[in-house]
Amino acid sequence: MAKNRTKFWTLLGSGPGNPEFLTLKAARILNSAEIVLFDEGISASILDFIPDSCEKVGTQGNFSRNSIREVEKISKNRQVIRLKSGEPFLLESERVELALAREFGFETTYLPGITTMQAMGCYHIPLTHRGLSEGILTIRAGSAGTALQTELALALQTNSTVVIYQAVPYVEEIAKLYRFFGKENTPAAVIQNFFTAREKLVFTTVGELAGTTRQHRLGAQGLVVIGEVTRLGKRVVPESFQSGNV
Repeated sequence: MAKNRTKFWTLLGSGPGNPEFLTLKAARILNSAEIVLFDEGISASILDFIPDSCEKVGTQGNFSRNSIREVEKISKNRQVIRLKSGEPFLLESERVELALAREFGFETTYLPGITTMQAMGCYHIPLTHRGLSEGILTIRAGSAGTALQTELALALQTNSTVVIYQAVPYVEEIAKLYRFFGKENTPAAVIQNFFTAREKLVFTTVGELAGTTRQHRLGAQGLVVIGEVTRLGKRVVPESFQSGNV
């Protein structure tokens, strides 16, 4: 009598957008995938790693218990790949999603992706630098209001580099707090669609963040980096742009 096949659910981080920043293991797993549930923001060049025989399902937002119940029905014991942008475990919702998958009998695994924060070095921006920044404070701006203000108020008492995810909708609130502390001229950088043909990278100050993001039409997922280290940054045109590979 044949044994039931073990059901696997793999959460896979696709990195900051450019397929050349996928890990080798991520590319290998995608190349042999049977069913992939991918965020709608995943670039087509990353989806190209998935074979034609694989079932691809575009998704929005995080999965609920009911969502995973539906996935279990359509998976038919195939190995499920949950393809997310960036580094998924920066958000607690991904841990919750894996826990729910285990409730439905899936064995879960996790493969991290390179974060845009890590990739800032590609633009010559170090996250720490002797004499400029001795630490890094990472904030998710989705926790707007008191939580965001509290974290930023703590950061303003240090020389740490501040990295804010999902920041663009809250740039006016961020600038207001920096003005209150007299630090609105602190340099900043905003990056979106890292190292792809749709990339937007702008250098500005915290006080000018709102105007800058409107002028360049930066989306909600833009990453904001605040601190003296951003003065060291510069634009870089990757070879893959020149060869038309991305």
